[in-house]
Amino acid sequence: RRFCKAFAITILLLVASVTTATAHAALVATDPAEGSTLPSALGSLTLSFTEPVAPIAFSLVGVGGMPQALDMVSADGPVVTLALPPALKDGSYLASWRVTSEDGHPVNGTVSFVVGTPSGDIVGPPPDRTLASAIWLVRAAQYLALFIGLGTLASRLWTPMPPAARSIGLGLTLAGLILAPLAIALQGLDLLGLPLTSLWDAAPVRAGLASSYGSTQLTLGAAFLLGALSQLGLFRRPQRVLLALGAICAALAPTLSGHASTAAPQWLMRPAVLVHIAGLLFWIGALLPLSLLLADRSRTGLEALARFSRHIPYAVIALILSGLILAIVQLGPPDRLWVSGYGILLGTKLLAVAMLLALALHNRAVLTPLALAGHRTGSRRLRLSIAAEMLLVLAVLGLVAGWRFTPPPRALHAVMSASATTQLPGEVLTATIVATPGHAGPMSVAIALVQPSGAPVPARSVMLRLSLPQQGIATISRPATETADNWMVSGVTLPVAGIWQISVEIRTSEFDLTILNGSIAITTNEEHSMPSHSSTALRRHSWVIVIAALFAQAPMASAHDGLIHDGCDTGQSWSAGDIAVSGAYTRAMLPNAKSAAGYMVIENTGADADRLIGVKSEAATTIDVHQMKMNGEMMEMSPIEGGLEIPAHGKLELAPMGYHLMFTGIATPFKQGECVQIFLEFQSGHELPITLNIGSVAQDGPVMDHDMSGMSSMEGM
Repeated sequence: RRFCKAFAITILLLVASVTTATAHAALVATDPAEGSTLPSALGSLTLSFTEPVAPIAFSLVGVGGMPQALDMVSADGPVVTLALPPALKDGSYLASWRVTSEDGHPVNGTVSFVVGTPSGDIVGPPPDRTLASAIWLVRAAQYLALFIGLGTLASRLWTPMPPAARSIGLGLTLAGLILAPLAIALQGLDLLGLPLTSLWDAAPVRAGLASSYGSTQLTLGAAFLLGALSQLGLFRRPQRVLLALGAICAALAPTLSGHASTAAPQWLMRPAVLVHIAGLLFWIGALLPLSLLLADRSRTGLEALARFSRHIPYAVIALILSGLILAIVQLGPPDRLWVSGYGILLGTKLLAVAMLLALALHNRAVLTPLALAGHRTGSRRLRLSIAAEMLLVLAVLGLVAGWRFTPPPRALHAVMSASATTQLPGEVLTATIVATPGHAGPMSVAIALVQPSGAPVPARSVMLRLSLPQQGIATISRPATETADNWMVSGVTLPVAGIWQISVEIRTSEFDLTILNGSIAITTNEEHSMPSHSSTALRRHSWVIVIAALFAQAPMASAHDGLIHDGCDTGQSWSAGDIAVSGAYTRAMLPNAKSAAGYMVIENTGADADRLIGVKSEAATTIDVHQMKMNGEMMEMSPIEGGLEIPAHGKLELAPMGYHLMFTGIATPFKQGECVQIFLEFQSGHELPITLNIGSVAQDGPVMDHDMSGMSSMEGM
């Protein structure tokens, strides 16, 4: 009992030390949109994901041409910007991208677009099924080595170990130790998009080690190594210590990466994964030794069976509760998302687990009493039933290995609920269109009208027209209704996906009518009425929170994170020592936007130069200084290292298309009319608190009084 308590405390401390990771990333939008036809070449391609990602490899190919690597890439949280080659010729293009999310899994895809006149279809490279098969095979073999190999050795902590079971367990454990570096190399191949023939190169190993999955494999390798060392027999007493440490590493390893471990809430999901793995190690690891002990018909085997029968209900209860938590957060209540690849695998696994539980219940309730009573038939039937359990376990492990290739439903839902956005520029005004959700089916369309100065446009009426002539769909016309923030069209239904032609007619007076034309990309999504699974499931199943109390205590977060306020004043200025700041502002954020920019003027009246070395705020997890500049014919954005100098008797201007602050990890979206408090840190030692007023989507200067009463739902960079 003392050992079990120490084991549990060690596990919880290790889990508590694990940092939070984001979930599986999925592409939600591109600019230009998939399948767009552009009148002229553009300088960059923007990819927007549901979560922050790390860029890996990008290329561009035209019809009949060789892939051209795109090396000028900037990542800003969930947004990746690719600089395209200058002066692209007319024709069709296909951009291939590959990134990795924080759960360690690579994500890749393509974006096609046309410049001028199309030159034919371009087909992306087919998936490497050989590599996928190798990844699945190694992962399934590792599960076998973990639960039947190391699990069998770890059962020595509570039951005698038959020599045959020890030999099988040690052999599988050594195989798992060999498979760990192989799994790292295969992960690197998948990350870099390399074929299986590059397995022995150094680059895939480095890439695999650098990912979060590399941490999982290193910890798993340590578990296998400790298990193998425990069987050397050099010292008798340390054997149990090595086995215990190996079991701890084995249970901890899956919490460091993967779909389930990176889902929110972290304080619930990571302990649930750990408890699930620990329960499986106890249950599956006991099957082989018990079967061999029962074959000897010895008193030792009956004592081990009785001990296992007393303790297995606790492991099964832990497995069921942790499994329910994982399934509810990943899938939510039953709906059409259950038929996704992930849902089908989970459903099949649950069916196999139900059969396994039914068999285990029959064993404990019927066959175990017969075996303990000395009935030979009962003992023989119990051994056959244990063999059937092990076959079901193998099927379950094979199914679980397939999850590596299926995005979790929470990522699918993020894609499903993303908005489609486009801008229609004009000489006297610009219309920003946001369709939510951005896929075929019912949607709401918000229309924001701004002047070149950023001021809202007073309009008498707005008419929205949408058509898809290539699909033979006639024009859909809907009048917009004016709201406090913008113009809104509710209940419009676009039946199919495609590049829809969009026209907005704005009547600003009895005689003035402005018509803006463009296009908007609407994606395919059949599940257009699904709820948010992670959050909705937890709200609908409040009993999950009660179960979570068994694992951790979590502090309650504020409902309004960050220093964002209403009732801000315009024309503000701040000073500290020789430094004065004025004209500070930012812009309202578009729906689903993950970042925002900040602008101001910093003046130094002193005789010595100073330097802006840091910015912090509760409104965002990270605030960096970025710079936008032209590189040939392309605009680039990059972070500034080492801060920005404010010259003596001079000033530094942070403005659009130049130096600016970049806010990422924003908890509460910026809305027009509010303001954000930040703290500027200078090399001279001054820390200056200032307030950024939040202007409109197209704000291009300090916010004035008339700017604070306009729209509040959009952002521009």
